[in-house]
Amino acid sequence: MKRFRVALVLASTFAARSADAQVRYDAAALAGYSQRFVAGNAAEGGALTLDAHVALIPLVRIGAWASAEASDVATSGELRGIFSGGARVKILAPWPRGVWHAWIATGFGYDALATRDAGGGGFFEVPAIVGASYRVRRPFVFVMELGAHVGFGFWGSYYDAHKDADVIALTLSFGFGVD
Repeated sequence: MKRFRVALVLASTFAARSADAQVRYDAAALAGYSQRFVAGNAAEGGALTLDAHVALIPLVRIGAWASAEASDVATSGELRGIFSGGARVKILAPWPRGVWHAWIATGFGYDALATRDAGGGGFFEVPAIVGASYRVRRPFVFVMELGAHVGFGFWGSYYDAHKDADVIALTLSFGFGVD
């Protein structure tokens, strides 16, 4: 019996395959349209966003985003630059399967605002995002996202003059990524 155990241990040691862990991740670059509501007016413009996530558990991914936006306030023609970044949680739907994927995402971030005339400032935001991707060819995907970003905790010279600025922003973005 002792020889059998020794043979079993030796066989399992030399015949064992290496364990390969599969880490699920995604990353995307998106360009989109942003509509912000600024002191009773609208500020519209374009945004570029980079985001990346890794799997925490099979349908939940955590990650980060960074974004740069240029928007123009409709009535004043004031050009604003908004640079943001933060952490994000992405929950994937178990369906559809195959080439399509869908998800919802939220997170917490910080936005820094700069203008030529009215100074700058910053605020925090919580995004609520619905997204989908279509696999073009492994690992490349076409990504679409619709988001609502709620801002709070405003500070700076810009927000001293515009008390109710940037409370909500609506975004529509398209881009490419890997998954």
